Amino acid sequence: MIFAFLTGRDGRGVRVLRLIILTLIFPMVAAIGAQLDRTVIMEDGRGHGFLQHFGFFVLFASSPAVILICFMLLDRAARVITNPRFTGEMRNPLILNSFQRRLVSILSFRHKSSKITLAAASFVGAAFLLINAHTTSDPRIVYGTDVWDAGAHGFGYYAAKICLAYQWMYLYPIVVTVACSSIYVIGAIVIRITKDASSLQLPAYAPDGCGGFRSLGQLMLGVVYLDIPFFFVLLALRYTHSSFYWTLELGTGVLVIGVVIEMFLPFIKLHTVLSLAKRKKLIELQSMIEGLWEQPHAYGQNTELALLATNTLYERTSRLSTWPYVAGDTIRVALSFLPVVTAIIRLAS
Repeated sequence: MIFAFLTGRDGRGVRVLRLIILTLIFPMVAAIGAQLDRTVIMEDGRGHGFLQHFGFFVLFASSPAVILICFMLLDRAARVITNPRFTGEMRNPLILNSFQRRLVSILSFRHKSSKITLAAASFVGAAFLLINAHTTSDPRIVYGTDVWDAGAHGFGYYAAKICLAYQWMYLYPIVVTVACSSIYVIGAIVIRITKDASSLQLPAYAPDGCGGFRSLGQLMLGVVYLDIPFFFVLLALRYTHSSFYWTLELGTGVLVIGVVIEMFLPFIKLHTVLSLAKRKKLIELQSMIEGLWEQPHAYGQNTELALLATNTLYERTSRLSTWPYVAGDTIRVALSFLPVVTAIIRLAS
């Protein structure tokens, strides 16, 4: 019901606003619970009060961020589905339309695989919620100190679990499903593109510098950007509790490995096919250039023009990226993760 309410036929801005307002209700619930327990600030080193728990603050602040990134992902995925660079039989309107409808059904949560992903992510979220409920029933065992959402503080305990239930069992499963669906879209398109490698075109003058495939890389970068708020959540929890307990270790490991896999694994086959096509094209152009030098009168008065055009095409082809990324993309990703790396260095020191 809530998902239908948030993703109705209203304008995009209205839906984003609804979801963000719903998300911001839960920090208010947590604050009320802490106020009733008088644990907004726990003085004299008694523990971490509501305003002293940076993990919860970053958790609340990350929610609007992941919502906006998810909508950005859906926009990018829609553009990729609308304009795939297919050749061969995939250009047949009937086959192409059927393929596009399947991808749209996956992104819109109507496909069976999306529903299974959403249910599995919700189940994992419920498991982590139960673990959190157990560890905070007596937080000194795991965290070594009292916290505002400990079992001894009833209102804060249940208010925190309501907030975490929304984020871990509802919001984050949607985020995970959108990310997985976007990765599936990329993988499905790459498989279709590379299926008939012999007919693959490599336009040297494609404005994106990636042979027309940069839109796939941009979609994947959106998935990578979605990981950044979760890094900050883990770092904030590490800072709050001054310990790196096993759930944080697990989350950090999954995120680090996930970023590397996301950026490169789906594109390995495309990179291989494009590298072969690029090499073949360069050999052909090299042969043409050598032929023009050996037979300068083959084109008559236009020989110099033909040589210049062929040489320019060779240079453009040699600069093409066989990955769906350009140098600027690498710089943006590095700058996006710079605050995360800086925070890790500070915590380690």
